[in-house]
Amino acid sequence: MRAKIDDGSDFSPWGLIPRIYTDQFLAGISEQFGFKIQGTETERDIREAGARYILGARLDEEDPSFHKTRRKDYVKFLRATEKFGSLLETFDAEKDISTQMLWGARILNEPKPQTEFPELSDHDQKRGPPYYFELVRLLNILKAGVDFEIQNSTSIGGRPKSTGLLIFINRIADVWIINLERRFSIDYHEGSGVTEAFDFIKALLSPLDDIPDARIVTAMRAEIHQRGTHNNLFKKMQGVIDSEIC
Repeated sequence: MRAKIDDGSDFSPWGLIPRIYTDQFLAGISEQFGFKIQGTETERDIREAGARYILGARLDEEDPSFHKTRRKDYVKFLRATEKFGSLLETFDAEKDISTQMLWGARILNEPKPQTEFPELSDHDQKRGPPYYFELVRLLNILKAGVDFEIQNSTSIGGRPKSTGLLIFINRIADVWIINLERRFSIDYHEGSGVTEAFDFIKALLSPLDDIPDARIVTAMRAEIHQRGTHNNLFKKMQGVIDSEIC
């Protein structure tokens, strides 16, 4: 079902959202939560999240079989990615694939990874391990993103999940955690969330659509769980790599 502000016009979500998230509206949000929005990356990210909500709501209008097929494709891709991750881990333990990646980079004249890995020694920083670490880091990012898409495409009671809501909360969680450096949490009480993060999301959703507090709470819980799972997977892989290097 489309968002209440999506009147079926030909406006793209990105063309529609500035009419909703106006400068005046964002100024009110800034005052309410005590941080600057206008003229910052946060302004751009909030408007992008709003547009993605509208787009996701439009996607939910499509034939349920579309979501089923999409989920099947992503599940297949995720399994292949996980299989590659296991193969990569085994092959590196047996063949030291990080050294081969170093030589590959030299052959192709590719720059070394820009990500800092402070746990590596000065010697290892100049050799193959950063390439391997970067590959594992990106692989985990890929798996988390694909799994998120699978969850979005999963049906409950014959209906697809609220794609727009899940994408919106994922992006606003990034704003809350990365841009604003605040804790993204939820405290369920009598059908509502009673944290500042919940209030922030509800304030941004209100002009877009009529969404019960309980649905917001459920979506926020799913996002928090997803982030925890991703972090645990990364730490586990990091431990395996550390043991192989040592």
